[in-house]
This record gives sequence, structure tokens and C-alpha cells, in this order.
Amino acid sequence: MNASFNNENHTPSQDPEKQRSKWLVPTICVIAGIFLTILFFKAGDLQKLWSGTSTDSLKCGLSQTAIYEKYKNSVVLVANSYVYEVSIKGSEPIQFTVTDGGEIAPYDQYANNPITITGTGFFVSKDGKLVTNRHVASPWTVNASNDFSAIKATISYMVPDDIEPAQIANYIKQHWTDEITEGNEDEWEAIQSSPDSSVAKADSSSSDITINIPERKTHHSLDTNQISIKGKIVRLGIAMHNSKAKNVEDFIPCEFISQSEDPNVDVAILQTLSHNLPSKVKNIIDLSLAANDDTEIKPGAKAVMIGYPMGMQLAGTIKGIKVQVYEGEVNKESDGFAVQYNITSTHGASGSPVFDDCGRLIAVNFAGYDQAQGFNFGVVAKYALALYENE
Repeated sequence: MNASFNNENHTPSQDPEKQRSKWLVPTICVIAGIFLTILFFKAGDLQKLWSGTSTDSLKCGLSQTAIYEKYKNSVVLVANSYVYEVSIKGSEPIQFTVTDGGEIAPYDQYANNPITITGTGFFVSKDGKLVTNRHVASPWTVNASNDFSAIKATISYMVPDDIEPAQIANYIKQHWTDEITEGNEDEWEAIQSSPDSSVAKADSSSSDITINIPERKTHHSLDTNQISIKGKIVRLGIAMHNSKAKNVEDFIPCEFISQSEDPNVDVAILQTLSHNLPSKVKNIIDLSLAANDDTEIKPGAKAVMIGYPMGMQLAGTIKGIKVQVYEGEVNKESDGFAVQYNITSTHGASGSPVFDDCGRLIAVNFAGYDQAQGFNFGVVAKYALALYENE
């Protein structure tokens, strides 16, 4: 008997229930694993784990000295030299400075100095970006209303109202010195010949401007509404810990990048002109590791600030520029914008990073009371991160 069976295309039938059960157990295991991971790790720690960040970088209980040693080369002295650019009746901008005596005067790089303030900044990226305060990056914004009013009042009195815009620059050049120093020529010569001590004396607040108007007047005042003013950076630079820089001209040149437009958020971004991180900087201050949930910053927690209070007055030594470190405690919960601490500070420390005992950035120092020590404030770190991420 010849019988044949063709099995080439024969496939045993599959039970649908068995197929589902085949994948059910692995799926449950994966879901359970994710759940357990989330259970045992905070969201921030999980992000750091997935991003490959070493948990050692967040080791807490660090001493003030340990934090200083890690970041001393990452924190820099910022010097910003600027002038006021004034347009009168639509004229080409004319630059003005403020003398040591607080008087407005036409700026001449060979005869007088720009206004110079100092502050602190810190590196946050490998392409040379730094965080500082807005009032360090754009110092003319501090007390702008009062300062601009004083400048306008002085110029209004000095410049006749019937002058043509094209003649204004020459008129100011020829007549300003005679007008503003009438009867006091010796004082004006002393101001013009004074040495550049701007770095040593400058701090992180804008200059007070006085109105010096002569007693006699021979023309009608110019309408102040015909005067517009803005600030302009002449030189912007940084000096590093242990550097030998003595003048602003010796500083590493930088450029302004951006600043917060929120009046409650005093932060700004600068960058080295080379877009490179100086070789001495081994540890940038990583904003992604910062304490960006400011509700976790509790009163009584350790706070360490590294910076340059009083600028070159304290930083300058026979062995070069030296950064300083100060320690205190958080005194008050964040109000959503700022946190208060009792670290000793003064002008020049504006823009200094403030760390917790894990070495995480918690705030950017921006204000304090001149009349008493121990009442200082920092913009919470999340705003520095937000501004940086918007670049």
C-alpha cells in the first residue's frame, strides 16, 4: 500500500491564551522594576542616575574648606567699566562718565575714566559662560530713574535749547569744562588728572550722581524730554584666583550674553570672548545639580559663599588676587525668589555662589544691609538655571 503525507506547510495550531501568558510575566517584572526604582529614588536622584552623574558628586557633609578647594578657581572677580550714552534732540550718542566726586562729565579715554564697578561671577559651562547679577552686568540699571534724572537735569542746564543736533557734540566739548567749573578751575584740573583707582575703590553698586549747576546762566534750559540715556559697556573682564592682574585692562575679556527681565530676579549671563574655559578651572558649578527646588532650602541649613567682597581692596595681595570664603546658615525660607542667610558680606560679593553642605548651588548672592552684617540675600538657584537653559 502506498500512502503519502504532505507535511511541508503544516503548522501546529497555537493557543491564544498561552501566547498572552508568554509575555505577561516579563511585562509584570519590568513594570515592577520601574515602580521599585521610583519608590527608592527621588525624582532628582533618578535623573542623575539615568544621566550618568556620579552619586559621589553629591556627597554631603562637606566642610567649608572642601567646598572652597573644589570651586576656588571657578569663582572670578568681575570688573565692568561703562559709560552713559546720551542722545540730545536725536543727536549722535555722546558718552558721559561720573567723576570721583559724583559729577557728570563728558567721557574722554585720555582725560578721565569710565565708571567701574566690581562684583563676582562663577563658571557654569565648558564654553566659558558665567553667572553673575544683573546689576553687575548692567550696573546702570541700579537706581536708573534717579541717576538718569540727575544726568538729564545737568545736561538740560548746560546745553541751550536752540542748538542744532549736529552742533551739540562740539558745543559740549568746547563749553562743558568752562560751564561746570566756573570759578573752580583748580578743582576741575585735579579731577582730570586723578589716577585710575577705579578697580580698588569700585564696588557692585552704581555711582551716586550729584547735580553741579553753575550760578550764572545765559540761555534757556533744554527740555529734558529731548534727552535719552542708556548704558554702554567699555570694558568687561574677569580675574581669577591667584592671578596677577592689577588693572581692568589685565583682566580676561568677556561679553554680555543675557539677563533676566524679571525685576525680582537679579541674574545675568556673561561669557569669555574666547568662548573657552580657562585651563585653571577644573570644576564648573553644575546648574543641573543645583538645589532647584527652593522649598528644600530650610532655615538652619549650612550656607557657604565664595566671592570677592570689596573687590580688589580685599582680594589684592602681594601674591596675587585671592578669593574669599564665608560660612553661615540659612535664616529664612525662600519666598519663591530669594533666600536669606547670615553670611558676612558686602559690596563686591554680588554674584557670588552660595552652596549647601553637599556643594550644590542654592543661591546667587545679590543684596544685603550696609548698616548691619548678617542680613544678606541670594536669588534662588532655579532662576540661574532657567536663564542659562534659555540661551
